Order: sequence, then structure tokens, then C-alpha cells
Amino acid sequence: MLKFDKFLYRLSSFEIFICSVVFSIGLLFIERLVGIGPDYHPDARTYIENSSEVVAQIFQNPILIFNNAHYFLVWTLFNEYELILILNVVIFSFTNVILNKLNKRLGFFEVVASWILFVNLFNPYRLHLSTTILKDTIIIGLMVYCVAYGQSLITSLIGLMFRLAFVIYMPIFLKTRYYLLCTTVAAFAFILDMNSIIKIIENQNEVNMQFRSFDIVPNFSDLGIWGVFVRMITWPFLIVTGVYAILSPSLIYTVIGFGSFCSLFIMHKLSDVYIFKYDLLIKVYISMAAFAIAANGFTTYTRYVYPIFVVMPYLFFGVKK
Repeated sequence: MLKFDKFLYRLSSFEIFICSVVFSIGLLFIERLVGIGPDYHPDARTYIENSSEVVAQIFQNPILIFNNAHYFLVWTLFNEYELILILNVVIFSFTNVILNKLNKRLGFFEVVASWILFVNLFNPYRLHLSTTILKDTIIIGLMVYCVAYGQSLITSLIGLMFRLAFVIYMPIFLKTRYYLLCTTVAAFAFILDMNSIIKIIENQNEVNMQFRSFDIVPNFSDLGIWGVFVRMITWPFLIVTGVYAILSPSLIYTVIGFGSFCSLFIMHKLSDVYIFKYDLLIKVYISMAAFAIAANGFTTYTRYVYPIFVVMPYLFFGVKK
């Protein structure tokens, strides 16, 4: 290894944590300087303004905690933007500590240059999410925890509380036989109430989720239900390869695409030494395709699938040839 490589490899968990905090705060200052404010994401304002109302509903009907836990968390932190931001930075930093431990445990430093793993650790888009009060950093943290320590009922319930769509992430961690069982049950449920489900999908397809002017990735909504199927087939490929940065040229998509390139490069290097788990490829693709049903704006879709994207190298590899 080069000296630089040795330096990165020898970083302790505490040093990784401190680096993560510094990088996150540094990006926060840069974003403020260029005019990216705390309400850049519309959801951020929604959490602050509506948390009290949503929490009141949760107290009346506790089952509403599912999908609304972030409102409860924001309310618990007194709707203070700074407190929520600090929590996200801390969770981002702890997540990086776990990821770096995975890099060492699985022997990735022996195969991939340390600086590439370092760049992947501080992926610009994930770093940006840590400077917001959105729940995505928490979701990513839960996914990384599941990869490192195994999925449990508790982590699944917490995930569902923050995002009901966490149910789409969960099957990725199931053994193949259980996954096939869940897929079969889902297929039968679809057949039994096909017309109603198709109607729901059609209604969702009509909701405009292209919130950003730079989001011009084709969503095929004009094709109706067939457009949904086209999204399901093409969007997982676009998000993994980073081709969307060519279809919708912008600085933001270029930055996110750079993260895609780093992950692909890491997986390419790992494929020479580790056994590729093809059954997991199918699971990941199906989960990414499922999110293309719910989101017809590519920016929104990116946020939904990004937790999967972060853990992909650790899902696909782990057993040496």
C-alpha cells in the first residue's frame, strides 16, 4: 500500500467520526454561501410547520406513528432546525464509522484503493443529505446497520415508522426461499385485486413529482400504466449507471452521478476477488423497480432508492472466490 493508503486504512472510528462531522459542517457552510438554504427541500419546511398537528393525531391514534415518526422526532426536538441538523450530522458520522468497519471486516482495502473507498464514504449526495433535516440520513443509517449487524424486527419497525416504503427495502435482506415466498404472496394479492391496484397505480402516475427544473429525465407518464412499466425497467438502470446525468445535464445530477461511478468502480474491482451474489441483484432490481411505481419524478426516485444504492457493494460481495 502507498503511505496515503495506509493513512486512510489506519483511521480509527473516532477519526472517521470527526472527519465526517467536519466534512458535513464544511459542506453546510458552502451550501449557505451559494444560496442553498434550510428550506431548499420542500419537505423540510413541511416537517417544521406540521409536526405539532401530526403528533396530535398520533397521540389520538398511535398507529399513525408509522410513516410519521420523523414528524414526532422533529416535534421532540422542539421544531428547532439546528437540533435536527445536529442529529442528522451525528447519524451520518456514525453510519460512516460502520461503513468503514465493513470495509475493513470484508477486506475491501486489500482490493480497492483506499482513496476510492474514502470518496465513497463521503459521497457528495449523501453528504448533502446530512446537511438537511430530511429523514433520508436516518433511513440510510438503518440500512447500513442491517447490512452490518443483520435485519431484526426492531430495525424493521423503526424503518416502517420513518418510511412506510421501508417494506420495499426489507425483502432485500431475506434469504432467497423467504423472498420467493413473499414474492408469491404479493403476486397472488395483486391478482386477487388487480383492478383496484392498477387504478391506484394510475392515480399515482398522474401526480407530478418533477419538482426541480433540472429534472427532465423522461418519466413516461403520458403513456399511462405502460409508462409505469417502462419506468420500472429503465430507471433502476439509470440510477445505478449514472446515465441520468447525460439525459438531464445539471451540476446536481453530475455530482450524484459521480457517486454512482464510484460505487460501480468499487464493485468492478471487488468482482475480481469476491463471488458476485446474482440472487441479490434480482432482489435489488425489483425493489428499485417498485419505487419507480410510487415516484414519477427522478429526483424523488433518487432519494427513495439511494439507501439501497449505498449498501449495494456490501450486499453483492463478502465471500471471496
